[in-house]
Amino acid sequence: MSEIPPDVIAEIIGVLTWIEANPDCSWRDMPKLLADNYERWKDIIRDERLLGSGGTFSTVPSLSSFGRLFLRSHRGKPEPPGGDRLGQTKVPETLEADPPAVSDNEERVLMYLHDCGLRLKSQYEIAEGTRLARKTVSDCLNRLRKRGLVHRPRGPRKGETLTEKGKELTKELAR
Repeated sequence: MSEIPPDVIAEIIGVLTWIEANPDCSWRDMPKLLADNYERWKDIIRDERLLGSGGTFSTVPSLSSFGRLFLRSHRGKPEPPGGDRLGQTKVPETLEADPPAVSDNEERVLMYLHDCGLRLKSQYEIAEGTRLARKTVSDCLNRLRKRGLVHRPRGPRKGETLTEKGKELTKELAR
């Protein structure tokens, strides 16, 4: 993400901010300047998975957790001299480290564990609670464990729970 120039990030932020403010909108509803910016940077937006999997040919998908974290990490940064055409804030040359982004399915698993509090949950319970396939849950948990967001505590009761890092991320996602 850090190799993307600040002016490109500013234009992407403009597109994502409009999408966030206009849920369930049509592509035709998007202002021309933003639509042009989307067309120009759609490969980056897709590669970085900033939009969710919803949406159709005519409707705009909502932001993914990657998109929400991208906005949070880049909004409100100081504007370089000149500003941009839409009045959004541009990102300075030195970018902060991006917060960990998770897929939509990983977010569902994390939020389910967040809602369960301190109770340990088996993969089967997580699959039922998130309405995801058990294989999908297993893959998500393996990726989340590698990133230090969930763990399996030792003890007589088997199951998964959030780590402190996972709890912090779910608090951010819940906002």
